[in-house]
Amino acid sequence: MRTSIVIITWNSAGVLPDCVSSIRAHVPPAERDIVIVDNASRDTGYLDAYREAPDVRVILSPENLGYARAVNRGLEKASGEHFLILNPDIVFRGNPLPGLAAALERDPRLGAVGPLLRDASGAPQVAGYYRKFPTPLHYLLNDTILSRWSGIARLAGRLSHARVRETGVQYVDQIPGAFLFFRNDAFEPGAWMNEAYFLWMEDVDFCRRLWKAGRRVAVAADESVTHLGGTSFRQREDAWKRRVFMESYLTYVNLNAGGTVRWMFRAIMALDSAGRLLLHALRGFRDPARRPALAGEFGVLKRILGRSGR
Repeated sequence: MRTSIVIITWNSAGVLPDCVSSIRAHVPPAERDIVIVDNASRDTGYLDAYREAPDVRVILSPENLGYARAVNRGLEKASGEHFLILNPDIVFRGNPLPGLAAALERDPRLGAVGPLLRDASGAPQVAGYYRKFPTPLHYLLNDTILSRWSGIARLAGRLSHARVRETGVQYVDQIPGAFLFFRNDAFEPGAWMNEAYFLWMEDVDFCRRLWKAGRRVAVAADESVTHLGGTSFRQREDAWKRRVFMESYLTYVNLNAGGTVRWMFRAIMALDSAGRLLLHALRGFRDPARRPALAGEFGVLKRILGRSGR
């Protein structure tokens, strides 16, 4: 079976060559095609090596479409029996695709499956990558300033993270968009990723929609890949990441939470943002360099209080 691999890049010169080389080294050409969608990198010269390659199609966007829209543009060019959404900081150490395809074929309920992510040392990346679907309690423990305390972090791990073993196929609520392998009929063409999200939470929404449609999501831990992690995010300032994350989380809540639960989410978000605002204000008196963070958090709080439900 053939897999169409869609890789979204943004200033990814430092990681993309290893990613593509590892795919070529381990996956036979007849079993894959590669679509690279570039989200308006500052310098696209690092893509020149792939523009005329017979096994790669490069799509250059004149603007940053965000992750979900870029994925959909890439999948529109895909034709394989299976689709793989891949971050450019993934490195294949073998060929996980036959094992993942076999997991899908053995279990017709499965709509999407992923391998076990490992860091550069080979250690499993579990915490933060295989969470249960968000609840207000999960948000409180994982994503507010309370999570800075080690005791809260340990409690969050027990309550909101799936216990992923290093062998076998295990159902989980969600798998990360860094490596998302699924059937080409999982959704109607064009409806793969919800374009209401610019960045973050689109993979959670994707998996939730699969579960709502009666399909399941799993980790096939006998297969693994190396995930370097965060290579694009490190290029962005913290205030930008905070704003975009909250925009995406609010979108997820508005689309997936009922009235009471939505109110609980927004109340916790508002209290957390107000606490962050106070901390930034106190620190800003002593350190003017922190004042942009203060302005950024004020904008976040305004969005939380002003964003209407759907």
